[in-house]
Amino acid sequence: MPEPTPLVLLHPFPLDASLWAPVAPLLAADREVVTPEFPGLGAAPAVEAPSVDGFADLVADRIAGMRGGRAAVCGLSLGGYAALSLAARHPARVAALVLA
Repeated sequence: MPEPTPLVLLHPFPLDASLWAPVAPLLAADREVVTPEFPGLGAAPAVEAPSVDGFADLVADRIAGMRGGRAAVCGLSLGGYAALSLAARHPARVAALVLA
């Protein structure tokens, strides 16, 4: 039986990945779940010129290191913009897309 697709949860601005703390462990019961943080938010170090496209590229690199190199991606608000950018810039990394 194939393993479930990994899941990436992208948070809204100005929050951080802690937004997903109540649900991520439940979703991780049968799949890898990652909750990256936008540069400068939460524990993520700031970058000189943060951008949605830049964050999408960072997430694509993270997905490339995951099992299968693809993930279902869920983005909320600003996370949704980053998810759209990820799908446009790195379509091979996106197995499914949820925009909320």
